[in-house]
Amino acid sequence: DLKTAARRQLGETPEVKQESLEQLRQLLQGEDGLRVPPDDVLVMFLRAKKYRVEDAFKTARKYLRVRRDIPEYFDNLTPQNIPYKAFFTDHKIIMFSRDARGRAVGYLRLGKWNTDVCTKDDLMRCTEVA
Repeated sequence: DLKTAARRQLGETPEVKQESLEQLRQLLQGEDGLRVPPDDVLVMFLRAKKYRVEDAFKTARKYLRVRRDIPEYFDNLTPQNIPYKAFFTDHKIIMFSRDARGRAVGYLRLGKWNTDVCTKDDLMRCTEVA
């Protein structure tokens, strides 16, 4: 099950998770102008870095700065607000598959990108939704 895999692969226990969340939240609160996301978002950063709090902090800080500094790429970011069908279905600019270990892999096929169908900003927003 997922809890067993998280414990074995990431060292995630309820205690480690709670302590790491508190440390990460505290580090992010010390950054001017950054809005600290909810715990479920912070856990994604912690898991991606196998609960190495300093590494998770660096990644989260970069991500949150981009969201703050380029809000036009993130505001109202839903499939309804981007050319989702054209991007993913009609022109297959982004394709998905699985690697040998079953992990999701996305491929951005820039040769299929038609700037008449979607702009550079749409491209950025579509990759965020993917």
